[in-house]
Amino acid sequence: MGELSIEELFRGLESSDCHLDESSRRFFSCIIKSTLRFRDRMLETKGIVVTVKDVRTSLRWLVPALATGNLPELENPIAMELLKTWLKDLRDSPSSVAASSRTNA
Repeated sequence: MGELSIEELFRGLESSDCHLDESSRRFFSCIIKSTLRFRDRMLETKGIVVTVKDVRTSLRWLVPALATGNLPELENPIAMELLKTWLKDLRDSPSSVAASSRTNA
């Protein structure tokens, strides 16, 4: 699955019936931007297509990784690298998205 599929996945998350507060919107915005940059970088530098399965695998482990500070042992190296990218981008974001997500989890 290519670019459109990943974007559709995130559009589905955005259009869900839940109403997000500002902190949650910043969190999701950071994740979406980070994912699209990661996808483009992987394709450009390594010729690797990041799939929806890779993103879903990383999404399943994001909250536990934020909550515990521990990384899972993933057999999917792309999903692991994406998860690490998210954690770094969340930590480095000027609005401290990761810290606010832990208090809202």
